[in-house]
Amino acid sequence: MLAVVSPGQGSQSPKMLSTWGDKESLDKIGKFSEIISFDLIDISENYSAEQIRRTNLSQPLIVTASLVSYLALNLTEEVAKKIIFTGHSVGEFVATALSGVLSIENVIKLVGLRGSLMEKASQENNDTGMFAVLGGDKLQVIKYLNDLGITAANVNSQGQIVAAGTLEKLNKLKESPPEGTRIRPLEVSGAFHTNYMESAMKSFESSIVDIELFEPVSKIISNTDGEILTDKNEIVSRLVSQIVSPVRWDLCQAKMLKMGVTGMLELAPGGTLTGIAKREIPTIETFAIKTSEDIAAAREFINKHIE
Repeated sequence: MLAVVSPGQGSQSPKMLSTWGDKESLDKIGKFSEIISFDLIDISENYSAEQIRRTNLSQPLIVTASLVSYLALNLTEEVAKKIIFTGHSVGEFVATALSGVLSIENVIKLVGLRGSLMEKASQENNDTGMFAVLGGDKLQVIKYLNDLGITAANVNSQGQIVAAGTLEKLNKLKESPPEGTRIRPLEVSGAFHTNYMESAMKSFESSIVDIELFEPVSKIISNTDGEILTDKNEIVSRLVSQIVSPVRWDLCQAKMLKMGVTGMLELAPGGTLTGIAKREIPTIETFAIKTSEDIAAAREFINKHIE
């Protein structure tokens, strides 16, 4: 059984779209650029790592890379129906498109909007950020963060939790970390998946009302609680609420194990989620698409694990 996963913010890097230089991919990137009124190729090629960490740029870059890499696989509809899709944070928008609930064009439009609204909320709360807590016991770390008034915004695995809140509280965390952990500041522009993003969520919710929805043709795992979603309205409702809700990637991985997934394919810019999986769910074989040169091997991986 195959799961296809899409990475979230933090996986971006300069020149990340350079590898997708064939005409078909460039045409798609050009179309996406028109939809969001950003020149994605220019941003990818000429902006620094510091510049593209801004959420209004990183989100459409990441989603574009994921979608272009998936489309390059040229999978049949019958194969796609057998895949389980899920995504980390903004990656869930890719999963929603690939499961058939939203058109790719609408996903790009919504991600462009989401990124700009979250960037605005970040600027309104410019004393906030996110730090990774590496190591330690998961439940003890979450309790420690709660006691400090910090949100466990991403629970990725037993030894990887992302804390979000004010920089004042995050620096206290860094000065006095939970037992057996080390703290690493993340290159993001705000406290995502917390109440500091509430203004972004409300604006996004009002903008998504008239978007056309379709019934899912493939299974999709929600990163809110690791459950399989089948109702198109609930799937999109969770795209709204996830702006302020923690990402429970640990529960997504647990669901993959429970469902009997044997292979996990990470779309471009791949590497982050497969790295977590190798530590957390080592019985599941992984493959990350990093460049266009990985497409042929990715097809072989899919054929090996599709049922």
